[in-house]
Parts: sequence; structure tokens; C-alpha cells
Amino acid sequence: MLQLVKKPGGAVYALFVALLLSLLASGFSIQKGVGDLSTGAIFTPNVFVFIVYVAVLVVLLFLLGSEYGVLSVVCAEIVFLMLIYLSFFTEYYASFALSGLLLSGTLAYYMRKDSLEDALGKIGLQSKNIYMDIAYGLGGFAIALVVSVVLASVLGAIGIEDSALVQQSIFGMPLLVLLWAVSITPIAEEMFFRGLVLQKFGMVPSSILFALMHVFYGSIVEVAGAFCIAIVFCYLARKRKNIVAPIIAHIAFNVFSIVAALYL
Repeated sequence: MLQLVKKPGGAVYALFVALLLSLLASGFSIQKGVGDLSTGAIFTPNVFVFIVYVAVLVVLLFLLGSEYGVLSVVCAEIVFLMLIYLSFFTEYYASFALSGLLLSGTLAYYMRKDSLEDALGKIGLQSKNIYMDIAYGLGGFAIALVVSVVLASVLGAIGIEDSALVQQSIFGMPLLVLLWAVSITPIAEEMFFRGLVLQKFGMVPSSILFALMHVFYGSIVEVAGAFCIAIVFCYLARKRKNIVAPIIAHIAFNVFSIVAALYL
């Protein structure tokens, strides 16, 4: 029997599913499959990808509905259509959507059995001493900055000097994307990498995944630097037993990196 709402938490899962589906649609250019079908070209790779995508969509929505009720499916479909529409207007859509995916996915994982408040506590978003967390965060930022400079120098000494690729990418980013990178992105990434992956799999896997998130810059210096910085952030999370300090360090590092790329 269909139920409108089966249990709380459906909104978070609906957002996660909608973001996941929209990212998949954008990444695999699903609209090409729709275009081929509209012209009568049935047996093409684009159509095959489109059919697989539709199958994944149906399965995810079915699982969502069976677990959380019909209302969550309706919400997911509405948000999904809105996101698909928005994806046509910016080439940086994936950056926005990926942050939302990490944030909602982390919340969804912990809210399987816990309330929102308990989930936030387990992720580490609750501070017992905000002043100490700020101090540790700023200290962690300073350490991360020194580590990144030393690493870049060492790599440069052996002929690896490609950090200019990162600067070129930052130069081409609109103001909204830069503001997102110093606000939402650090929070979402710390929730996932230090609030979830670090707790479940440890410091090294968390740092490797964090480094791989920076591959799209095409810079070896950036990827290696991201790994080393992630180790610092992991230490902060374990030392303070929350992710408030690493969020502060992450925000400060991103702000410094963008300002340095634009003006120094």
C-alpha cells in the first residue's frame, strides 16, 4: 500500500537523489540520447546510455519511495527537474551540485537511524568551545599554507611546475563560483571527507579521496598539495573531535588561495 510519508528524513534523501540524478544527466549528456530518439536513431551509444540512465532513475525513485513514502519521490522529481533546468545555464553547475551531493549524502547516511540533531553531532558540526576551534582552525590554516609552499618548492626543484593551471582556472571563474568556493564548498567537503570518510575509513583514504577531487585542475602540484592539506585537516578533526576547526582552516585556505591567484 502506498503511503505519503513512511518516516522522517525523506527530504534529505530526496535532495540527495535529485542531485545525483542531475549530475549523472549532466556528466553523461543524457540530452544527446533524447535527441537521437527524437530523430528516430534508436541503436546508438547515446540511446543506450539514456536507457541505462532511465533504469537507474526508476530504481532510485522506487527505493526512495519504498523507504520514505510517495511524498519524498514527488519532492525528488520536482527538485530534479528544477536542477536539470538550471544545469543548462551554467558550465559550473557540477561544482554547485557536487557540494550539495556531498552535504546531503553525508546527512542522509547519518539520518538513517538518527535525528537531524544527532546526525549533526556525529558528523562533528557541534562545537564545545568555539574560540578554541577558531584558534585551531587558524593554526591549521597556517600549517597547511606552509606545507603547500614547501611542497610546491620541492616539486618545482624536480621540474614539476604546473600550479599556473590552477591560477588560470580561478581567473575564469565567475564571482558566484568563487563565493561558493569559500563558503558552501568547504562545509560540504569537510562534512563528507572529515565527518564521514575519516571516521569510517581513516586518515589516508579520506585524504586520497580529497586529493582526487582536485584532479580536474590538471595540476600534479594541486593534487599532491590537496593530499597533504587533507592530512592537516584530518589531524584538526581528530584533535578537536569535531569538524568546526577544519572548516575554519579550509575556508581560510580557500580565501587565501583565491586572493593570491587573483592579485599576487
